[in-house]
Amino acid sequence: MALIEITNLKKHYSSGEDVVEALRGVDISINEGEFITIMGQSGSGKSTLLSVLGGMNHPTTGEVEMAGIKLYQLPGAEARIRFPVFSPDPLSDLHRKRHAAAGNCQDEFKRQKDCRRQGT
Repeated sequence: MALIEITNLKKHYSSGEDVVEALRGVDISINEGEFITIMGQSGSGKSTLLSVLGGMNHPTTGEVEMAGIKLYQLPGAEARIRFPVFSPDPLSDLHRKRHAAAGNCQDEFKRQKDCRRQGT
């Protein structure tokens, strides 16, 4: 089983009669221990994908499953998780240290899941 499974993920933004398809049927499977990078041109949907993965931006359609839990079936704030996101900038070393201190995605997600079970 994949740690993160994304299936047919779509995100559309509307402005009046205009519709922008930021994500068009994304399918990704990430196994435990894998490292990935998300690369692409400006406007290709990288930030949108990460905001959907982080629970900050609901997809138009599709599924996001993490550690066997369907992210968008969780109630509001519980769907928001924290995981390290690195972006190339002059302060990247500072960002890496800050995110490394925050722990990794899997441990944080499992901790939040355990807290929900215990009612804390």
